[in-house]
Amino acid sequence: MEFLTPKEKRKKTTQLFVGYGLMAILIGLAALVLIFVAEGYGYDPNKGVNQSGLVFFSSSPSGAKIYLNGPLQNSQTDTKFNLLGGTYNASVQKTNYIDWNKTINVVGGTVSYYDYIRLFPKNIPTSNVTNFEAAPGLVSQSLNGQWLVIQPNSQKPDFTVFDTTNPGNAAKTITVPQSILQSEALNIGAFSVVGWADDNNHFLLLQTLPSGKKEYLMIDKNDVSNSTNVSTSLSLSASANLTLFNKKFNQFLVFDAAAGTLKLANSTSIQGTPLLSNIVAFKSYGDSLILYVSAPDTKGVSQVGILSNQKDHFKLQPITADPSTHYLLDLSQYAGTWYYVVSSAVQNKIFIYNNPLNNVSPDNTQPISAQLALQLTNPSFSSFSKSSRYISMQSGTNFVVFDAELDHVYRFTLNLPLTTSLEAKWMDTSHLSVVSGGVEHVFEFDGLNLVNLTKSDDAFQAYFNPAVNQIYTIIYQPNAKFVLQAGKLVL
Repeated sequence: MEFLTPKEKRKKTTQLFVGYGLMAILIGLAALVLIFVAEGYGYDPNKGVNQSGLVFFSSSPSGAKIYLNGPLQNSQTDTKFNLLGGTYNASVQKTNYIDWNKTINVVGGTVSYYDYIRLFPKNIPTSNVTNFEAAPGLVSQSLNGQWLVIQPNSQKPDFTVFDTTNPGNAAKTITVPQSILQSEALNIGAFSVVGWADDNNHFLLLQTLPSGKKEYLMIDKNDVSNSTNVSTSLSLSASANLTLFNKKFNQFLVFDAAAGTLKLANSTSIQGTPLLSNIVAFKSYGDSLILYVSAPDTKGVSQVGILSNQKDHFKLQPITADPSTHYLLDLSQYAGTWYYVVSSAVQNKIFIYNNPLNNVSPDNTQPISAQLALQLTNPSFSSFSKSSRYISMQSGTNFVVFDAELDHVYRFTLNLPLTTSLEAKWMDTSHLSVVSGGVEHVFEFDGLNLVNLTKSDDAFQAYFNPAVNQIYTIIYQPNAKFVLQAGKLVL
């Protein structure tokens, strides 16, 4: 048996510990590499070590090819990718559809959703649904998008009802009963739809007679014989304006512009005590919230307030009064957060409030400040998208859009001949649409991917069925007739 000398033992022990140390370092490095890989880090020859992000691509219709910085990817929509952080030129393409293109920014360690991609056909197949001898008197769509009500002849109280979910079904014609209709020298004046009830059957019709007198008619499209003249049943004054309350066909808000009062009413009577007094404009939400603007003071400033649960008042910051009483007032809820939009056409700023009633007592003396004050000269319109995630604010061709989910603001100018009276409306949760120059245009919330869809008369907007796979437009034809045209958005 061979024995090691003390010197050799020390050398052996040192080698052993060095070996263990190197092995521990290697294990540590391997673990560190695994952790970095698990956290999405990778190596790019041009960027070095970089963290990846998860990116989802979904399109309607699905099954579209995806190109990133040029090369075709293996997966088609709907799919996801782990991409190293950085900027990518993304393109989603499908045969016979217009390409979707966008520069996307992938941030390492985050998840991005491009789940709003809508591909439109290069050539939309269209068919004529029905002809009109002249321009329709009005076109209105129910809240759920299923029903289109059209007045074929502005001189007659007849309305045609179309089912957008079943375009092959025969249209139904309803006539406003003579018992509730008013006229002056056999002239019935003009009609406009004030609003639809949430049963998607009743709609409040405003009849404006040649003298300017107003009659409010509640129309039951399923059984028109049940329609009523609400002006008569409520004995409305000449200065009263009627709107639906809580989207119910038998509940109303009566705004007396001359008196500056807002009252509740049911089908047969008006509440005696006003909900609000000394106001010039308002917007209600459900049965518990009313956003309002008070009459201006001697300095031309109006107080903005919120009435909650028909009893509690909350004061927001004041705004510059508009002599024309055109105010942008809107409110909605997204992901549990309330958002309020306030402005006047002369304010040149739009104020956005985020949960303004939280931690504030009723009858507060210190006005609640807005979370955002967005610059926009002469704003004309504001609206929430159908999911309430986006708030669009418009002044002619200039747009400011707020994204409530990402807390981000987009500013853009459309290269379209839009007048200040043309409002872009939400087609779905992420796309806006507007008719200009005889064409229906669609674009995304950030102003990108502007697409020309079909012909459309400038006096009418385009309408979409609930699935947004059909478009309905009013077009003029050379034979001096107008046509309701249906187009397929999914081939």
